Amino acid sequence: MSNWKRYFINIDTVKEDTVSERFLEGNLKYVEEIFSPAADFYNELERGQSPRALWIGCSDSRVVPNIITSAPPGELFVHRNIANIIRPDDPSLAAVISYAVKVLAVRDIVLCGHYGCGGLIALDNGLVKNEAVNSWLEKAAPAKEVSDKLGGDVNEEERLKVLVEENVRLQLKNLLLIDEVKEGVEQKKLSCHGWVYDLGTGLIKVIDKIE
Repeated sequence: MSNWKRYFINIDTVKEDTVSERFLEGNLKYVEEIFSPAADFYNELERGQSPRALWIGCSDSRVVPNIITSAPPGELFVHRNIANIIRPDDPSLAAVISYAVKVLAVRDIVLCGHYGCGGLIALDNGLVKNEAVNSWLEKAAPAKEVSDKLGGDVNEEERLKVLVEENVRLQLKNLLLIDEVKEGVEQKKLSCHGWVYDLGTGLIKVIDKIE
């Protein structure tokens, strides 16, 4: 079995006040072991980007788009937020989508959630006491309504998985409320994919697709 840990720095072995320094050391490790051996590739990227897809996912630190898809730098244009929520009134998201669709001309938008999403678990149990987070998670409430209807038909773990999957379906529909996305889909220039990443297996499950 390959020693995968050699590609990463070990934060657990350093003091809290030196974590930032350890990240900078990690950057030097990256330059030596990855960047320099692939200098021609990175020099080409320096000239500009032509990503194949826009990835909209959760901010969770365990779900890193390029790692879980084995996509090299330059392939994914990425936007992340808590619980991968789509709000048409979010100026940051609007700018990302507009740039990805109109300027970068991506042909695919991937909306990816993940099982064990802390944001959705917080929404489900109502324990969030942060006003900003509560306001944000309200946009996933319709997905919770669906999972709540399951009642005792499924166990808690399965019900939370349904919540995650329903949230992906909900946010995928919300994408169509954004003019650039709706127009791209109608003109057959854009496809939208709803996925869920499984932290336990490393696999991605396809939930839905709009094209």
